[in-house]
Amino acid sequence: MAEGSTPTVSVLIPCYNEAQWIGPCLESLLANDYPADKMELVVLDGGSDDGTLECVRGIAAAAGNVRVVHNAARLKPHGLNLGIRETTSDVVIRADAHASYPTNYIRRLVEDLDRYDADNTGGVRETYVGGTRMAQAVGLAISHRFAAGDAHYRTGTDRVRSVDSVFGGCFRRDVFDRVGLFNEDLIRTQDREFNRRFIAAGGTIILDPEVRCLYYPRGRASDYWRWNYDGAFWLFYARRFTDVPMVSWRNLVPMVLVFSHLLAVLALGLGPTIGWVSLLPVVLYWAANAGVSLRTAMRHGDVTLVPHLVLVFAMTHFGYGLASLQGLARALVAGKKQR
Repeated sequence: MAEGSTPTVSVLIPCYNEAQWIGPCLESLLANDYPADKMELVVLDGGSDDGTLECVRGIAAAAGNVRVVHNAARLKPHGLNLGIRETTSDVVIRADAHASYPTNYIRRLVEDLDRYDADNTGGVRETYVGGTRMAQAVGLAISHRFAAGDAHYRTGTDRVRSVDSVFGGCFRRDVFDRVGLFNEDLIRTQDREFNRRFIAAGGTIILDPEVRCLYYPRGRASDYWRWNYDGAFWLFYARRFTDVPMVSWRNLVPMVLVFSHLLAVLALGLGPTIGWVSLLPVVLYWAANAGVSLRTAMRHGDVTLVPHLVLVFAMTHFGYGLASLQGLARALVAGKKQR
């Protein structure tokens, strides 16, 4: 980007049936303090039929720098690649329809590209906590280290740091020229695969904790289970479609947890000594789950959330572990996809 000039920015928003969220998302982005004539919002819609398109078109008619691009494939990586091809801006920002963004969000991320000599920048994804007891538990859990591990964009950080992934991302356009586009075989985890690929090519991702957005999670238990399960499944199934290493040691922990519970059940039939010893990691897990849930609920000021938090943490860990096993097994059986 030329020194002293204001880069043009395209904000890409993959979307399908998001009538509840797309309006507040677009309004928050339009309220940003970035020059309107240097910014466009591109909604990549997969054929929504719930009123999403009517909402977007109404906002577009009033704003002038909002447009819709039809994503016939409906899948997120196809939409992102379509948006990259359909735009010519200096900077590409990926935004999520389930979030709202502060007024300095776009400007700060774009400035951070030069400030830290980065190729991709992002901020902390704060999680909305509200609604039903279950929705509150989901909101609290997915930003807690007990569920999120060392994902700093979810748990927060006290300093600017180099990371391996951020929420959404703010990319220099030439990144896509250097390492290609998103892998369209990956329905989920395409962002992790892309980031790992371009880090291997010498790219840099910077997380700026002073940049924050508010994410609205899926609050129903069934929706959260599916969201969590699909993410883990595709992380391990992805090996069928890419040679990029994506699994870290922390992604294996839920799988180990599932095995520890299965082995404990089997060991109970081998005698009391072996059975009780095998139960130790099971007891430790549930004690840790209960302890973390109690502390989290107390910090939130509502101890009645404890059973909901215990359930959500367990859904996170066991769902992730079971999905990991299924994804790995299916990838091994199917083998590499021929290209």
